[in-house]
Amino acid sequence: MEDAWAYVFSYLPPREILKCERVSKAWRQRAHRALHQMDDVDFEPDFPGALADSARLERILREEKNEKFGRHCCVPPVYIWPLCAGLCGRRLRKVTFRVTPRNEKYAVFASEHHVTRAVVEALGRGQVFDHFVLDESILLLLPISIRDLSISAGGSLKITNLNFLKGKLIESLSLQRSLVSSADLTELEAMAPSLTTLDLSSCLNITDGSALGKLNNLRYLYLGNNRDLSDESLLRICAGCPRLQHLSLDNCSLLSSISLPALGGLSELEWLCLAGVSGVDDSVLQALANCRQLQTLDIKFCRKVTEVGLMIVFDFPVLFHLEVQGVRAYSKELLLHARRLPKTILSDFTDTPVFIVPTLPSAVVG
Repeated sequence: MEDAWAYVFSYLPPREILKCERVSKAWRQRAHRALHQMDDVDFEPDFPGALADSARLERILREEKNEKFGRHCCVPPVYIWPLCAGLCGRRLRKVTFRVTPRNEKYAVFASEHHVTRAVVEALGRGQVFDHFVLDESILLLLPISIRDLSISAGGSLKITNLNFLKGKLIESLSLQRSLVSSADLTELEAMAPSLTTLDLSSCLNITDGSALGKLNNLRYLYLGNNRDLSDESLLRICAGCPRLQHLSLDNCSLLSSISLPALGGLSELEWLCLAGVSGVDDSVLQALANCRQLQTLDIKFCRKVTEVGLMIVFDFPVLFHLEVQGVRAYSKELLLHARRLPKTILSDFTDTPVFIVPTLPSAVVG
């Protein structure tokens, strides 16, 4: 019967579990066990009232009976330091900097102690959050055991360097739209043994990505909308990151036929986005024929691609998905001459049904 109760309690939300402990001593023990087994608790849906009352939130976190409660906790920044000691024993696993209209002044904090695998995210985009500041002073509090860090806070993001990453072995790092510069990328070199995923999309201050070539364990790299990324940077990335499986270079407008053919040396590449890269031509697509594992290719608005290049792409052995919007050479007639075709092709062409308008009867009565 006890197993049945544990099963029932596992389906209850945290707020209801805390209510159940008031029923009896036995129920209190069951409630504590249920809280102990939770991996993460989100205050926004589970305790909406606590977000409107910071004193109530502090009381929930400080209560001794909730020592095992909340491996993922939302805490107002003003309480970060006084609550550090109380949070140390909670074995936090997930940490989120969540910016929403309701809890815009709330940040999430994980103690340095007992964090077995922490996942940190900062969510919320747009100028509406400009009064919320997420900067290096908060990020310096992150525990050394952090493995996954994703930050996307729009105008709230005030990160101008990567000093807060020192001493950490990050596996997945996303810093979209941040103000980090080319010089800051050297901070990532110390994480080369562990870093497998890196997202620097729309980091407009990055003009030289050569340092990324030293991250030889990268599998996923996203550099879209970095319009100043140079040919030299891409050559070093291709030479130093041979195990790349996903690569995004969309709208990197300075890339040319000097560096783009080097993509053919990425033998493990499965997903590639070259949308809006004007330097892509038939010779680049011929080089990509060496990527025998390529399954997804995006060449939207690569206007130098001709019918010859498209026929080369159609013949890629395992290509599953192809995007060719804005490529003038593409046509339905071209498909008739291909030996094989991807499963899905996104293009500007649509099948237009032919409507035959019947002759209207004459209004003149004979």
